[in-house]
Amino acid sequence: MSPTPLTTPTASASATACVSMPQTGIVPSDRLTAIEVSGLPGRDIVRFEFGTGSLTPAGPPTGSLDVASPPFTEGASGLPIDLEGEHALQVVFKNMSIMNDVGQPTFTGERQVQVTDASRSLRQVIIFDESEGQIGWYVGYDGSSCVILSREGNAIVLAIEFGPGS
Repeated sequence: MSPTPLTTPTASASATACVSMPQTGIVPSDRLTAIEVSGLPGRDIVRFEFGTGSLTPAGPPTGSLDVASPPFTEGASGLPIDLEGEHALQVVFKNMSIMNDVGQPTFTGERQVQVTDASRSLRQVIIFDESEGQIGWYVGYDGSSCVILSREGNAIVLAIEFGPGS
């Protein structure tokens, strides 16, 4: 994924209204190993970390980011997911290696992160699919925030910048 913003400003530079645009691109490897959620003044960060790629990837590992709409469901079972937040994003990684070369899961981190701090915009990050070489996440957030996607080394960084009144 390129370091270009996911959003296109629709107002003056002093305002923070944004229109979310879908984005796709190549990710650092086919092995997602961790996510990290953190908060900075005026910004929430979801960092997707990637490890060393497999020897025989299924294809170029790609990622996509798009606005998500209800109903929110688990990929394999179709069971409902009660996603917290006024707005939702969907992050999907494809051509991923779910297991390492000795059959152990490559991602062993948290499958759901709740944010209860009312001063933050981010509310929830939850995995909704982890099968058939695909790993999908829903990201729920509140307020009039702008979403920026970038790549930093072996990580894809999703930044949610708070808008006024968030």
